[in-house]
Amino acid sequence: MKAVAERASALADAGTKPSSHSSFHAVAWRWHFYAGLYVVPFLLMLALTGLVMVFFTGFQTRLGPVVTVNPMDHAPLPVSAQAKAVLELRSQATLREYIAPAAPDRASWFVVARDGTTEAVAVDPYTAQVLQLVDKDQTWFAWAEKIHGTLLLGDVGDRLIEIAAGLAS
Repeated sequence: MKAVAERASALADAGTKPSSHSSFHAVAWRWHFYAGLYVVPFLLMLALTGLVMVFFTGFQTRLGPVVTVNPMDHAPLPVSAQAKAVLELRSQATLREYIAPAAPDRASWFVVARDGTTEAVAVDPYTAQVLQLVDKDQTWFAWAEKIHGTLLLGDVGDRLIEIAAGLAS
């Protein structure tokens, strides 16, 4: 113990300054702290919006509550007949996507584009009756996806998120 005390006293008397290693260590930890202050808000935002997106794809649908139908004794109508009902309702629309029902008591979904908007249309697969119209850009999933990808700032937001992701890794 006496030797350690004498060495500490000698170093203090000599006025030695910290080594370059400990100086670098302090600077590195300071930058690490500032990077953490930048990254944490982005990680929280990504976690929350990701949670919303998972909820609306796992427990519900991307378009809200599940649309159910009464299953019939006969087979569902052909997809072309269901699509015809959608296009009669939205005459100027172009058909983009068909989503088959997940179960016999679920509706078919068609995604159509019209006048710069994208709509999802739920159709009874047994009667080809349109059951629900949803503006896809106004759903919780779409809202969360826009924030998750761009912070509603376009390319600037995308770049900020990418920088945060790079600093986080």
